[in-house]
Amino acid sequence: MRFVGADGSMPLQLSPGRWSANLKLDIPATPGKDYYSSFQTSLSSNQNLTVFMQPVGSVSGEVIDADDNLVPNAGIKFECSGDYGETSQVVTDSYGSFSADWLPVGVCKISALSGKVGSASVDITKGAISSVQIRLERSVAGGNWLGLLVMPLIAAAIVIALIFYFKIKRRPNVTNIIDKKIEGITVDKRKSDLLSAMGEDERRAMEYLLSKGGMSYQNRIGPEIGLSKSSASRVVGALEARGLVTCEKLGRVKRITLSEWFLNGKRDS
Repeated sequence: MRFVGADGSMPLQLSPGRWSANLKLDIPATPGKDYYSSFQTSLSSNQNLTVFMQPVGSVSGEVIDADDNLVPNAGIKFECSGDYGETSQVVTDSYGSFSADWLPVGVCKISALSGKVGSASVDITKGAISSVQIRLERSVAGGNWLGLLVMPLIAAAIVIALIFYFKIKRRPNVTNIIDKKIEGITVDKRKSDLLSAMGEDERRAMEYLLSKGGMSYQNRIGPEIGLSKSSASRVVGALEARGLVTCEKLGRVKRITLSEWFLNGKRDS
């Protein structure tokens, strides 16, 4: 059995080949799921790699209508502050219940749709099972789940394709900056491994902070890396929850600083 270190690290021994892996770790002593990571790499020889696992939790819930009746076959969508883990859509069972594992820690907005829509926010905690109840209250034009789903999916596919295209064009190659200094900060193998294990938006935010000497302001991060104000807030919140940055409120702005743990592997006392 493999164990995760205090800093979230997990050693792996990999043989030559192309690897695309989702790593999941469940500690039996906790009720929910605990750690998740995903990576892709190509190796020409046997290598020992360090993967940094990310904390996750679970959720269970039920969907009810305005008369407190349980609603089966309702579509469930997750919008979480972290951009890792598994957040694919699920459907309530015949008893109106649903569950999901491997959700990123932090706040998740959970929406339900079955003729009407409703939503609720829940805090996901590592290793715990959070509970939520969603009441369907607002009407949706047409009231048809399939019809409502198809058109947004087509539009979303186009938008995602465009975003993916532009992100690939501007995505830096993390392995090319190992042992190089960015504004006085050396990006060693440990930092590079941490960056590689992050989601795209989180990695870009961290690389922007590196380019600014380790400190910037939240209202500047979003415009610089192409995120909306709310998306930037979610990304910063996820990074802070994982101990990668520290946040300090200065009047009406928030200063974001790379943490001592990310820079030097030291936990704040």
